[in-house]
Amino acid sequence: SKALIGEGSDGKVYYAALENGKAVAVKKLDVSQEPESNVEFLTQLTQKSDVFSFGVVLLELLTSRKPVDHTKPRAQQSLVTWVNSLFLFAEPVQEHLRNDACFVLGMLSVLLSH
Repeated sequence: SKALIGEGSDGKVYYAALENGKAVAVKKLDVSQEPESNVEFLTQLTQKSDVFSFGVVLLELLTSRKPVDHTKPRAQQSLVTWVNSLFLFAEPVQEHLRNDACFVLGMLSVLLSH
């Protein structure tokens, strides 16, 4: 069961009860700028979505960026899309991030969960 418990600039926060009875707070990101396939993925509570969310939170902490930032150019509005483009198009990534284990873990969490 889910119930809305709050809303911020980047999405809504829900109370959810997992199958094992554990209560959790779930932040549903504003995915209006994300590809359609991600919308369904982000609305399901699974281990895969947990890994993805963990990766996004790590990337938020490491880059000091919001998951969705409408003040950025369109190609950079989605944190996940922007970080993926850094690697997919071989654009230079700051050396301290490329060698940072947490950054790599965040990227792997996001990439492997798709």
